[in-house]
Amino acid sequence: MTSLDQRGDIAAAEIAFYAIALCFCVLNNIRHGFSRKQGWLLITLFALMRFVGSILVVVIQQTSSDNVSLYIAEVTISSIALTPLISATLIFLIRAFRFYVPESSGSSLHDIAIRVLSLILLASIILSIVAGSQMSNYTDDSKVSSAIMLSHVAVCLLTGVYGVIVIVTGLLIFSPYSAPTTTTPTMLLHAIALSLPFLLVRIIYSLLSAFTLSVATGGYFGSGGSKFNNITGSWQIYLGMGVIMEFAIIIIYVVCGVLLEKFDSSQQRRPSNLESLDTAIELENKD
Repeated sequence: MTSLDQRGDIAAAEIAFYAIALCFCVLNNIRHGFSRKQGWLLITLFALMRFVGSILVVVIQQTSSDNVSLYIAEVTISSIALTPLISATLIFLIRAFRFYVPESSGSSLHDIAIRVLSLILLASIILSIVAGSQMSNYTDDSKVSSAIMLSHVAVCLLTGVYGVIVIVTGLLIFSPYSAPTTTTPTMLLHAIALSLPFLLVRIIYSLLSAFTLSVATGGYFGSGGSKFNNITGSWQIYLGMGVIMEFAIIIIYVVCGVLLEKFDSSQQRRPSNLESLDTAIELENKD
């Protein structure tokens, strides 16, 4: 059994962190529901993926394993783990959005946009899995080249969804509509806004990691790659732009889930201004 290097030590710290985070994630799922539409299940999935991925890193280092399958699994988990985090952020934003914006304000268009963004995230996951599988054969230049291209597309799709989240969050913060009477959507919106800078740094790291891959260095698994390489790059950059950013995001969402009131699904759609006016007229006539 060999000792851990710096990345192994980071992985050990991640195991401890996500073991604790998973406990709170499960509690949040119990409080708010295990439905994917709630968002908390995706936060739990992200924490679980990071927990398993970190265990794989420790196993690989302590056993000095040359098992390519373990490396493929670790890289694949690392590549797709960011997607559940962005998906959860999108779901939280959708839930807050439905409190701020009246139901009559183009609700069908909103539903179409949600479906499109969901398909984009699904495509990103599929591309990342295929890229990780192809990247394992780092002696085949054509396979590595194809995997690099798929990695580029996958991370660009995630970046696009992140851009939409930023725009919509900004619009809601400066929304012309009155603030919801319940604190739930406001707290969710604040949690999203607080997490966005950390998520931005994490996405930038993913972009740099993907776009500095090269066929000459064998992609993720070859030696002499970029300092932004997830596997062989600088552990300081990996820690600062990757691990710590994810820690911060998880802490924000876990604390939000603990403090958040239980959602009342019957109150998710705010009435339009016209509906509010009709209700006021009816009440006045009754008086």
